[in-house]
Amino acid sequence: MTVHPRATAAALVASVLVLAGCGDRAGEDVSSAGCHGPWIDTSAVGEPPQRSDPAVTVRPGGTVRLHGHGYTSACNDTGEQEELEPLGPVEVSVRLPGGGILRLGELTPRVEGTDVGFVATATVPAGTPAGTAVVRDDRSPATTFRFTVAP
Repeated sequence: MTVHPRATAAALVASVLVLAGCGDRAGEDVSSAGCHGPWIDTSAVGEPPQRSDPAVTVRPGGTVRLHGHGYTSACNDTGEQEELEPLGPVEVSVRLPGGGILRLGELTPRVEGTDVGFVATATVPAGTPAGTAVVRDDRSPATTFRFTVAP
């Protein structure tokens, strides 16, 4: 496949413009700005977020309560508070060790205090082999979260 140099340059310019929306703004201190997208974890609203894959372990037959956070079009990380507008519904699924898929359905983000997200419960089927389960939404790029299935 041949990539045209102008297409590469256009893609680079578009990427810079997209990323600039979360970067330095003239005269503003944005040293704490993070402008991160949505994330999924097991922390409830009001609890500290777990943006990395924590050591969550679920046994076959057990359940895990998942929380989607930050599913908003606003980027409130510079001190200016924009109105929280939820993103549209997302399909959420879990790929289990061994290849099985749990479909958690279409979830609609809602405003809860200073967060916009959803809550879902996944039950790991009996007989699921040990390994890593991956939760993901259908956004592009997808938001993911991992937990361990242990015997």
